[in-house]
Amino acid sequence: KMDELKLIYAKLTTRQRTTFKNYLGLFSRVEAKEDKAILLLRLIEKDPDTTLQIAAQKLYGDPYSKAMMMLRNRIYERLTEFLGSSLYSGNARPDKEMPYSHYVSQYRRHMLTAQTLFGMGLSKLGVSHLQHARQLAEDSCASELEIDVLLRLRGNFKTNSRDYQEID
Repeated sequence: KMDELKLIYAKLTTRQRTTFKNYLGLFSRVEAKEDKAILLLRLIEKDPDTTLQIAAQKLYGDPYSKAMMMLRNRIYERLTEFLGSSLYSGNARPDKEMPYSHYVSQYRRHMLTAQTLFGMGLSKLGVSHLQHARQLAEDSCASELEIDVLLRLRGNFKTNSRDYQEID
């Protein structure tokens, strides 16, 4: 995964790298200048040919450090999360010509948020996210996604038929 991490990280712009480092900082309990994840990314920036063993030796004093492998996996996971988040402003344009993949990623984000909100007992907010997901499905002409949202909305309103009738 070190090679994949370096390949993806190399494709990020300077601004995206800064945003990603800030994103990583949200999960850290130490200052950014001491954070091992940030230090690894700085090593990669300085020397794109840095190997896992070299990085492990520099960061942990052991070229075969298990902690280094765990760190690499954690950064890779966060990087892929970042690429799918709204923080990453890659080639997607937030307008009516938005690429299908961006619609789908936003759709999934709203669906997951709605599910979490329903689990917390915040049904009204959950419905709001489902309605956003439905609009994204409609805008992307993904009828199967729109049907999924409508079924979830119907299931949420099964006890109140008047609210169910109000759904578009």
